[in-house]
Order: sequence, then C-alpha cells, then structure tokens
Amino acid sequence: FYTLYGWQYIHEAYLYHFVRRDVRHNFSLYFLLQYLSGNATETSLLEKLLILAPQLGLLLYLSFSFGQFRQTLTFCVFALAFVMVTFNSVVTSQYFVWYLALLPLCLNNLQAISLARAFIYFGTWLLGQALWLLPAYLLEFKTWNTFYWIGAQGVLFFLINSYLLMRLIEHYSFTSFKVNFKKLF
Repeated sequence: FYTLYGWQYIHEAYLYHFVRRDVRHNFSLYFLLQYLSGNATETSLLEKLLILAPQLGLLLYLSFSFGQFRQTLTFCVFALAFVMVTFNSVVTSQYFVWYLALLPLCLNNLQAISLARAFIYFGTWLLGQALWLLPAYLLEFKTWNTFYWIGAQGVLFFLINSYLLMRLIEHYSFTSFKVNFKKLF
C-alpha cells in the first residue's frame, strides 16, 4: 500500500495512533492532561517520554518474561495487548476487543483463578467502565461540566486495569513456568 499511497498511508495506518488526541471519548489515564492542554499542538519531549516510558518498560518486561517460551506466548500476546490499551494516551471501548479476543487463549493456564474470583475481577472491570460512563453521559447528554470527574474515573479505570493485570500475571501458571509477581517488585 505504501507504493500506492506513500507517506499518507504510513501515517494513517500506523503513526496516527501515536499522536491521536481525543478529549471527548477517552478512558485514558491521560484524558484530563489532554483536555487541559487544549489545542496545544506541541507536546514537550519530556511529556512524551513520561507518557511512553512506563508503557515501553512494561512491554519490554512482559516480552522478556513471557515471550521467550512457546508455552507462554499466547499469554504474552494477551498481556502486551492489555498494556498497549491500558497505557495508551487514547483508550476507547472498541480497543478492549484487542485483548478480550485473546483472553480465551489464556484461560487454560488461568485455572488458578476460581470462578467466583473471575466474576469479581470481571465485575470490577465493568464497574470501572460504568463509573466512567456516568460522568461521560452527563457531559454529552446533560451538558454538565464533568471533565474533572471523568479524569478521576480515568485514573480509577487505569488502576483497576493495572491491578487486574497484576492478578492475571500472578495467577498465570504453566507447569514449567511460574511468575511470583511479589518477588519481582
């Protein structure tokens, strides 16, 4: 496609997602920062590094921890997608499909999680979304100024996702591979 459309194809297919800003429909941890910076087109290098460093560090950690073994590769791909979505500067509901589609591939090795605990985890994840959607609804349809509330719920949703990822890593098991998350940090 590059030969047909050139640089425009590369930008719109791949690079756009690195510079995209969405201050209206965004579950991201960085939503409020983007909203308050308004129409500023330039983001400082330090700001970009502070946003990218945690995501990049976690992606490298997961790649080296789970990506080296055939038995853990599916969990690695799931975890990488989960981190990419959770730590992204724009997070919308359709992004959840990226990792939810991969979750069934990992269920066989997540048997250490009881069914009750799995429902609690899933319910917590849904609650995080609902708590974000309420102020978003009030903003969009009732025109209430709920930007700070949405920002706070974005932080809460990020913390919920981070907690769930830690629990999934802790509960992931393969007979020859076990990560003790508490010892890592």
